[in-house]
Amino acid sequence: YREDATPSARLRTIQKEIAAGLQEAQGNCRRQPTAERAACLKDARATYQKEMAEARSRAMAGTTR
Repeated sequence: YREDATPSARLRTIQKEIAAGLQEAQGNCRRQPTAERAACLKDARATYQKEMAEARSRAMAGTTR
């Protein structure tokens, strides 16, 4: 493990983590009953969009979470 040295490297790492979280959330949503699935996927996408919007400021601040 090596720490990301630059803000752009931190941003790429954060974006990968956010994308992995979306994939996991979508997988969990697909296991839900059909009636609840659309709302779950919508929430997962909204969370993804929110976290991606905050990613640049987190990368510049030097934090991953």
